[in-house]
Amino acid sequence: MDLKEQVTNLELSQKLEKLGVKQDSLFYWVKVWDLNQYKWELFQEDKEDNVNEHISAFTVAELLNRLPIGYYVSRWKNSYSCGTTNETFKNRPPVTKDKNPANAPAKMLIYLIENK
Repeated sequence: MDLKEQVTNLELSQKLEKLGVKQDSLFYWVKVWDLNQYKWELFQEDKEDNVNEHISAFTVAELLNRLPIGYYVSRWKNSYSCGTTNETFKNRPPVTKDKNPANAPAKMLIYLIENK
């Protein structure tokens, strides 16, 4: 599995940053200059050079640590889902799905932040 399929995509990473999720992860999207244009590339460490824009690219484990207890990620065929087993929620959040295992919990975290 390609690394880009194991971390949150750029769009969800940017949304998490805008929602105030702490930017501390093992991988980062970094905006770099390449062939007369800027593009986003994935790096294993934060490039703290204050020149390039950078955003956390979270793994499944990093996101599960940010979700409340009782949330899970599971796989069914070629899709991953994130939901909760906690029956105490009055308005139980919907299950989020994605083909990327990190995007499913990212979508759930975004939902919870936006709806709390």
